Amino acid sequence: MMTTTVQKRTMSSLLRRALEAALPPPTKKSTGSRALVDVVADRLFKALPRPHDATLTLTKTEAEREDFVRDRRSRYFNPYEQLFVFRRVATQPWDEAWRKNPLVLHDVDLVHAFHFPPYVEAEPHDQVENVTKILTNHPGPVDCLRVDASIFPPPELLGQWMDMLSLKGVRELVMLDVYSPSSSVAAPLEFPLTRLRSPALSTLSLGFVTVRFGTCFGFSELKKIFLVCCQCSARDLSESVEKLEKLTSLLICGTDLGDGGAGAGAREGNLEIVSESLTRLELIECKACALTIRHAPSVELLSAGVSSSQMKNPRVRWPRMERATTPVRIKLIQAESLEVIEGLMLSEQRVSFPGGQLFKVHTLKATLKMQVLQQWKHLFDVVAHLPVLRSLELTRDDDFCADEEVELPMPACFGDSLRHLRLNGYRASGA
Repeated sequence: MMTTTVQKRTMSSLLRRALEAALPPPTKKSTGSRALVDVVADRLFKALPRPHDATLTLTKTEAEREDFVRDRRSRYFNPYEQLFVFRRVATQPWDEAWRKNPLVLHDVDLVHAFHFPPYVEAEPHDQVENVTKILTNHPGPVDCLRVDASIFPPPELLGQWMDMLSLKGVRELVMLDVYSPSSSVAAPLEFPLTRLRSPALSTLSLGFVTVRFGTCFGFSELKKIFLVCCQCSARDLSESVEKLEKLTSLLICGTDLGDGGAGAGAREGNLEIVSESLTRLELIECKACALTIRHAPSVELLSAGVSSSQMKNPRVRWPRMERATTPVRIKLIQAESLEVIEGLMLSEQRVSFPGGQLFKVHTLKATLKMQVLQQWKHLFDVVAHLPVLRSLELTRDDDFCADEEVELPMPACFGDSLRHLRLNGYRASGA
C-alpha cells in the first residue's frame, strides 16, 4: 500500500507537533517558533526515508492458479485491515504471499485502517500490541519497521522488539517517539540500540529518544543515520561514524551534542568526523562546542547548522551580543571532495581551514550580522579558501536600521569564478 496524502499529512502534523515541543524557542524576535518549526519539519520530512509500499502482489501465474483473471479480482492487496484485526493476513492466497515476502510495517497505516484522519491527529494511538503480534507472526525478514504515528512501547517491550528485529534481519528502522516531547515524562526514553544486532540494517532513523551507541555499534551495511531531537554524546557518535565503513549520510537535527552530563571530559561536545565513505553531513538546529572534519575525503555536502550552548559572558548585552556565547569552532582539515557548504552562522561560528584551500566548493550559504564589520572580514577569509566558488548566498542575522550605511570594498577573494550573489534581508539606497 502506497502511503497516501492523508497518511503523509498525519505524519507531517505529528512531526511538527513534536518538534514544536522539543526545539527551544527562537532567540530572534523576528522569527516565530511556528515559522522555525515549519522550516525544520519540511526539511526533515523530505530528508527522512520514504515510507515503503506494503501492497501484496500475485504474479500472473499465481493469479491464474487462483482464478483471479476469470473472476476479475485484483492481483494487488492491501494487508493493513487484516493486520489490524487479526495481526496477520488470514485469507488465501494472500496469507502465503504475506509470509513469503519481507515484512513492511508502518504504524500510520494501522492507525488509518479503521480511523478517520481528524480522529487520528486528535489523540495518541496505541498500536503496541498490534505491532508486537505482527512481528511475532511474520517469519521474516523485516524489510522496514516504521513507528512515527503512535505511542512507543515501554522499555522492556522495546528491547524485545529489538531482539525480534535482530533475529529477522531488519533492513530499515524508523522509530520517532512523536508523543514524548509533549508528555509529562522528564527524560526521553533510552533506546536499546545495543540489543539491535542486524548486519542487514542499512537505514536507522531515531527521534526524541536517548541514544547510547556504545562499543557494540558495528552494523556492517549501515549507510544512513538520522537523529531527530535525540540525547546523545558527540564522542560516542564520532567513534561510531569512524567504525561504520559504508556510512554515506549522517543527519542530526535538534540535538545538543555538547550536553555530556556530569563528569564530561574535554572531548564532549566536539564532533570529529573521520570517514572514508561519508558523502553528506547535515546538522540542523544543533548545539556543540566544535565540529572537525578531520578525514572525510568523500564528503560533498556540509550543512553546518550548529551553534554553541556555552555562555561566555551571560551579562553581555547588545551591541556586543555576538560575544555572549563561545563561538563554535569548525575546522575543515581534509575534505577535498566538498562541493556545497550551507548553514554557516558567522555570528556564532569560527571557520578555519588547516588543510588549505578547498578546490571543489562551488556553493556557500551563510548568515551574518551585516552591521558587524568583523563578521564580514571572517566571511572574506572563508571565501578566500574557496577559489572556485560560483554561488554565494548571504542572509542577514540582525535587525535592519533605516539609517545604516555599510561600505564594503570588493575583496580580492571574489575572483572570476563567482557567478551568483544573493543577499537576503539586505537593503541599501541607490548608488
